[in-house]
Amino acid sequence: MIKRKDISNCLIITCIAIISILILGSTFLSVTTYALVWPNSTNNGNTDNNIKRNINNNTHNTNTNTNNNNNTRAVIIAFDDALKSQFIYAKPILDRFGFKGSFFIVCNYVGKSPDRMTWSDVQTLERQGHDIESHSMNHIRLDDLSQQQLNYEIGQSKQCIIDHAAVTNTNTSNNIVPIFAYPFDIGHTNITVINTVAKYYQLGRTGDKPLAFLNCDLALEDKKSHIDQSAYYNGYCSSNSHVPTNLFNNNNTIINNNNSSNNNKSNLSSAVYYDTLQKVNRYSVRSWTHHVHNTNNSLYNSSQMFEQFIQEVNSQDEYNGKGKINAIPIITYHGFSNTPDMNYSRNKYDTDIHLFFREMKYLYDHHFTVLPMSDLRYNKNNEDLYLNCLN
Repeated sequence: MIKRKDISNCLIITCIAIISILILGSTFLSVTTYALVWPNSTNNGNTDNNIKRNINNNTHNTNTNTNNNNNTRAVIIAFDDALKSQFIYAKPILDRFGFKGSFFIVCNYVGKSPDRMTWSDVQTLERQGHDIESHSMNHIRLDDLSQQQLNYEIGQSKQCIIDHAAVTNTNTSNNIVPIFAYPFDIGHTNITVINTVAKYYQLGRTGDKPLAFLNCDLALEDKKSHIDQSAYYNGYCSSNSHVPTNLFNNNNTIINNNNSSNNNKSNLSSAVYYDTLQKVNRYSVRSWTHHVHNTNNSLYNSSQMFEQFIQEVNSQDEYNGKGKINAIPIITYHGFSNTPDMNYSRNKYDTDIHLFFREMKYLYDHHFTVLPMSDLRYNKNNEDLYLNCLN
C-alpha cells in the first residue's frame, strides 16, 4: 500500500522536474531565436556583444529614445522599392531599437519575385506602426509620360496601397498615404509632374542632398555662404527672395505656360531655388541615398560608409538649435546584404546589415529622435514644413 507521504514526495519531485524543463526550454528558445535575429560580425565581435546587451533591456522602446539636447537632432529613415531584404534584415534591427521607418512601395513590385516583399509583409509593417508610402506603380521615369500615364503611375499607386492596407479605409484624401517618392529622383522639376503629385499627396520626396530644410529653400546646402545663421532660426534663409510672382494660379496650382504638351520639361531652376518654402519645393523634399558618395572610390567600404553616415546625420547641427529643428536628414536605404565584403554584392545600393546595425546603434546612443516621414507636415499658413510629433 502506497503511503500518503510517498505520494506527496512524488508530486513534489514531479513539479520540480516540470519547472526545470520549462526553464531550460524557454532559455533554449530565447537563445536560438536571438541567434536567428542578430548578425554576427567577425570584425566587431566585442561591439556587437555590447550592442546586444544594451538593447536587450526590457525597458528599451521608442519612448526612451528621447533627445537630451532640446530635441534638436532628428532623423527620418526611409526604404525604397519593397525589397524583401528590408523586411528580413532591417526590420528586426529597427524593432529592437524601437525605431519606425518609412517604406516607399512600388505597387507592381510587391509579390513579383522572391526578392520583393509580399502584401502580407507590407501589412505587417503597417500594423506595427511603420509608414507605408507611395513610390509609383512601376518605377519608371515620369518626365516623358502623358497626363493619363502620370495619373496612373502617381495617383493609382496611392489607391493601390489603400486597397491593400491592413485596415480598410475608404478615405482617399491627401492625408492617407501622404507622400510620394519620385522614381530615379526624376520629375521634381517638371511642372506637369509636380501638379499631378499635388493632386494626390501632401509632399514629394526626391534626392540626393544631405538635408531637407523645413522653412526655406531645400537646396541651400549648395550656397551655404549666403545663409545668415540668426536669420535661419527665424525662418529666413537669405535676404534675397526671388519667388516668381506669376508661378501659382488662384487654385495654388503651378502655372504651365506651355499647355500644348503634357511632356513639358520646363526648367524650374528659378522656381525651385528660392528662399521661401512654397509649393514647388514642398514637392521636392530632399533625401540622402545610402551609398558611397565618394566618386573617386568605386569600392564599397563599410568603415568609410559609416563615417559618411555620421557626417550626414550630424550635418543638421549647423542649422538646428534653441530647441528648434530647421533641417533634418532623410536617409534612404534600398537593399540589404549579409555579405560583409560588399564587393560581392550585385547592387551598389545594398547595405551590409552589420553596418546598418552600427548606424542604428549610433543614432540610439547619441539620442537622435528617429521619425517616420509622415511626421513631416506642411503648414499652409506659415508656408513651411514642421515635425508634427515635436510640436
